[in-house]
Amino acid sequence: MNRTLVILLLGSISLNIFSQSLSQKYNVYRDRFHKEFLIKTDNPREKANFIPIEFIADNGQIKIADETWYLGFYIGVLATEYKIKQINKDTKGAKETLLELSNILITIDRLDSVAETYFGKPASINGFFVREDYSKNPPAMSQDQVWSLYYGFRLVKKYVDDQKILKHTKEITNRILQSINPVVKEKGTKQKRKWCIVNPNLEMVQKPEDLLVTKRSFYKTASIITDTNINLKGVNNVFSSMIESVGRWKFYHRTLFRKGTHRYNTYGVVNLTVLSSPQKALKYSIKIEKIVNKYFPKGAFAHFPLTSALLYYGELPYNKEYYQEILDSAPMEGPNFKANTPWNTLSLIACPWQNDSKGRFNGLDYMLLHNLTELYFYKK
Repeated sequence: MNRTLVILLLGSISLNIFSQSLSQKYNVYRDRFHKEFLIKTDNPREKANFIPIEFIADNGQIKIADETWYLGFYIGVLATEYKIKQINKDTKGAKETLLELSNILITIDRLDSVAETYFGKPASINGFFVREDYSKNPPAMSQDQVWSLYYGFRLVKKYVDDQKILKHTKEITNRILQSINPVVKEKGTKQKRKWCIVNPNLEMVQKPEDLLVTKRSFYKTASIITDTNINLKGVNNVFSSMIESVGRWKFYHRTLFRKGTHRYNTYGVVNLTVLSSPQKALKYSIKIEKIVNKYFPKGAFAHFPLTSALLYYGELPYNKEYYQEILDSAPMEGPNFKANTPWNTLSLIACPWQNDSKGRFNGLDYMLLHNLTELYFYKK
């Protein structure tokens, strides 16, 4: 029996059957992601390997734009999956997940190494990366790609006990932090470090004002992931602290969502706050989830309160049924533009506003929500 027919048959079974064992649906989603939405061979050092696909259009065309954004979610999925397998005493499965995680970290090294070559420079591993390496002109890194990678790395720190993986994660975190705080020289000024992103030709990819609200949280998150008090100029002053606080104001987020512009700014501020601010993460993430749910269905940004509670042992105001209802509503054949709300969007947890893509989506949002839910409610 071919794989497509099996998935269709599974999808015809009442979802109530799976409400007792989310892992069955999770395994279907995981298999689907591996076979349809992850470009890979057995060697992560080979060009174009271990690159996640954003969605597959109805005509079969592959659509990719934010590969390293999805790599961050995938790292989070693998870190939480590893912990669940440990809890279930699945030693073999845990080792397989660790190998997969290692391959993804090697892939990030590769995307870092080849980035300079697209600008006519020698290959170099220095923190500046491209999002993929199969096209002639791949998009360069941006701060939103780093938000997601740091999210994955933070869950690795929480749930992975393999020292090689932890060391590798810390190395990548440090390199990336240096690349968004590079030495630059502007016309008529001396060389100095600035919070911005420049490409190997020293052209500005993102200006200092683009990173103004998040630079302090970038520094704090990297310090937590690497277990070091990284000392970078311009992040410990009163001005940076004030700007970081302004970025958390309710007015800031409501204005952005009401206007329908720069919604990713809200995502980035919430993401980095959850990763770096134990005292504020849970209360703040719940508040933002409620704001977002005024515009989008239940489940949008739902991973943030779960992540906050898991990282800092907080108590959520929701029971397991709240999350299980979201997970049970996901179609067995995977999220797609014809699915019922909320699974008709490109990514429920990252960009719920992108619901005009005509095709099938990778399902990493379901897998991450599933694992976070299982871990939070374990033995509760």
